[in-house]
Amino acid sequence: DNYFEKIQIETDRRDVVIGKPIYKDKKLLEEKPKLIMHIFVDALTQCIVERFGYEIMPNTKNFFSNGGTFYTNAYAQSEWTLSSIAGVFTGKYTNEHLLYHPRREDRLKETTIADVLSEEGYTTFSCTNVPRLTAINGFDKGFDRSIVAVDKDYNYIINEACEQLDAFGGNQYQFLGFFDLHEAHRLQPVSSQSVNDIKDFKFRHYPGGSKDTSIVFDEEQINMYKNSITHFDKKIQRLYDAINSYDREAMVILHSDHGVSFMGKTSELLAQEREKIVFLYKNNKISNIDNNIKEIRELPSMICKDLNIEESFNYKYEGYAITESLYPNKEYEIVVRDNISSLFFKVSWEDVLKRNPKDYKYSSSYHPLDNETLLLEEDENYKKSILIAKNHYLKMCQTIDEKGL
Repeated sequence: DNYFEKIQIETDRRDVVIGKPIYKDKKLLEEKPKLIMHIFVDALTQCIVERFGYEIMPNTKNFFSNGGTFYTNAYAQSEWTLSSIAGVFTGKYTNEHLLYHPRREDRLKETTIADVLSEEGYTTFSCTNVPRLTAINGFDKGFDRSIVAVDKDYNYIINEACEQLDAFGGNQYQFLGFFDLHEAHRLQPVSSQSVNDIKDFKFRHYPGGSKDTSIVFDEEQINMYKNSITHFDKKIQRLYDAINSYDREAMVILHSDHGVSFMGKTSELLAQEREKIVFLYKNNKISNIDNNIKEIRELPSMICKDLNIEESFNYKYEGYAITESLYPNKEYEIVVRDNISSLFFKVSWEDVLKRNPKDYKYSSSYHPLDNETLLLEEDENYKKSILIAKNHYLKMCQTIDEKGL
């Protein structure tokens, strides 16, 4: 067999469509859900739920309360979409998959959950309005059909999901990515605007964009965000209805890639408000609330385990969650969180460029998990966490040596 990394197409400015055959009416897979619906909502922090409760998402709460698990202590592996969703698809940390650079066209090469489910016999489909999740970085890998619609809203994505169900039938895995909450600071639909106080429209401007952490905690923006979530929850009910109509035993996942900085009490890039995310998992076995530390990169292994699929993700629970930021010309940052504490660990970009494994300098701070504004005295748990962080940094240096920075 011949495999091609890329092809070049020349056209006289007419639209070009490239695809592979999708077979209808395939025999249903035995003892497996007819539908796996994977819903990704950009910038949905668990901290907003902790403040206002799931009453701000009543439809989502009701849907997942029937055979679903609410993970209340789940963490993203990165602070932004490119690295974070690469980890969700592959089950790997950023220091392993190395999709981190905002201006390069590095592509996913590792096995993804879409690859595995496609091999299993699922028709795979993705539709997203999230700007970073494009074929340029390989986010079409494993999908029979992939739509990137950055100029559309949630209505378009839900419509396309329903079209996919109607058109092809059979066993389907759908990945739907919603960017709407990420842009909650922009003018929202009128039904969302109408429930905001007039002062909420006077929230502070972020001069550095949404990744700027120099300005923290903005009550007005929080109110805009909360009402945008409630509005989105109303609209996504149509998707929940379509799921139930297609397969009442469907496996459904809803999660985010990172949270928001404007709920933060500190200027830390990887603070809880930015990294603690909503993670809901419905496998129709038991309704449950799980308060243990969770990494979102475990998701591919969870899906394969529930489907009795032999897979290569091989996630092993270690009792802690690692979040890291590998971003050009900024400090390399790691946070190690367990059920007790949060350990922040930082190394200069100069040491990263040198792949410096020995005489590098680092800074650290140690906090209670339930209040990262407080400091803790160094203890045995600190020593354990600092060793985990150092080993993670060394793994990053090794991987960069093998793959290139």
